Amino acid sequence: MELREILTRGHIPVLDPYMLNETSDEFFARYGSFLERIALMAKRDTGYTLYRSMSAPTDDKYSEFFSSFTQIASDIAIDVYAIVSTFVDKYFSSDPKYGAYRSGITRNPVGTFVCPVQESYWKYLMAVIKEILNFPINGLILMDNQFARQEFCFCEACRKEFSELTNLEREFVFDTIVSDPDVLNQWYEWRVEKITTFLSNTTKGIRELNPDIEILITVDIDPETDYIEGAKKHFGQDVMKLSDIADQLLLNILPFTPTLPQPGSPDYQRVITELEFTSDLHRIGRKYSIFNWGVTDAEIETLEKMKAEIKATYLFLLDDYPETYKERREIHLGLI
Repeated sequence: MELREILTRGHIPVLDPYMLNETSDEFFARYGSFLERIALMAKRDTGYTLYRSMSAPTDDKYSEFFSSFTQIASDIAIDVYAIVSTFVDKYFSSDPKYGAYRSGITRNPVGTFVCPVQESYWKYLMAVIKEILNFPINGLILMDNQFARQEFCFCEACRKEFSELTNLEREFVFDTIVSDPDVLNQWYEWRVEKITTFLSNTTKGIRELNPDIEILITVDIDPETDYIEGAKKHFGQDVMKLSDIADQLLLNILPFTPTLPQPGSPDYQRVITELEFTSDLHRIGRKYSIFNWGVTDAEIETLEKMKAEIKATYLFLLDDYPETYKERREIHLGLI
């Protein structure tokens, strides 16, 4: 959809230079008068930063994107949210030490996703975040904080730790876990603990460096993964625990559903029903917003209606898909 449409309707555009195809000066000359808030990719799902990093690989083509945009935005008093892709990192995922492994695959990581259990990778992410906090930003969005699916991760480190926790043989597979309800529940809770601990430690570190920064944490909610219950089982994301950590939750609505359901349809009502947990968040004063990628002109009114019905604060909209979308989709479908 047209970026101007996102802006004139008062929503927050999510900018990636590979989708934008214009310089920061050109962008602000065209849209600056419409802007109050903006979200910028700082570390993409490719693993590359969009500023000159001393810790991470830097994108060759857009090495000045983030630094240039944040400075201009600060000069004209526009709030900036920096986006960091955490456990989707195509660069690191190819490393056998860090890549995520599906159950039954022991020779090579599946690609795209990094194992969330690797604490040395947590330290790496914190080094990148420290660099980003040096730029004039108002908020930080931690995105892709998840296991790839419930059949992940079966790397050596994960199998060692979980087998010691449950007294399973080291070479267990997901079918072994599913066969015992108690072990399956331990599997889900162990993965939740890993994601929660990572985000708790990371947000604590961020607040020590900048207590005024707003921290947003994304949660994926899709019918293919059984909505909010599936967020916990597949991704290790416990919404209530994450709401205790974040200043604001960012609900990634239907990320793998090709089109949004029409208001009034049974599918739409099912989504609203599955989002009823937000009423508890609203009641206790927790903030939450909606994120959507690949949004079209026809879908924006649907998202606006969802936003109103669940009393969300903002819509964050990306008018295309992340670079790794195809690989992520294939992983969800079990094709790779």
